[in-house]
Amino acid sequence: MSLKLKTQKRQAETQFSDDHSIIGHFFIPPLSKDFPGNGNVFELLNDDRSYIPFEIAVDEISLLQKGSIMTVRMAISEMPKDLPYLSRITTKIILLSGDTIEGHIYTDLPKTHTRLSDFLNFSQKFIFIDVDEQDFYINTKFVKMVMPG
Repeated sequence: MSLKLKTQKRQAETQFSDDHSIIGHFFIPPLSKDFPGNGNVFELLNDDRSYIPFEIAVDEISLLQKGSIMTVRMAISEMPKDLPYLSRITTKIILLSGDTIEGHIYTDLPKTHTRLSDFLNFSQKFIFIDVDEQDFYINTKFVKMVMPG
């Protein structure tokens, strides 16, 4: 009898703080703790583990140190954007590297806390931004400045 959990693979490009990037697959659980449907990379990045498995080539698994990940660009969108309780905020994020990412942040905060600053002050280690229908996850420790668009 095997006690191994079944996981799904999600392809992504991961960029590190040293500007090195790799393309491969994250392993996600079949069910999400926070969202309807399957687990997702966003939850994986924001969980308590310091190291997470990442498949660089078939059967070549490395353990990524999450603190060194600057951004993750998903190959396929996985985050819900059309839920009725989400508010969309157009945003420009400037990273310590000088890179700029412009897109939309989705927040489910109460109507009394709909400002961009409210979202950022309540956010986790990684934040989600939708850039031209593509999911990006950004490590907040590499963010220099955020501006509403």
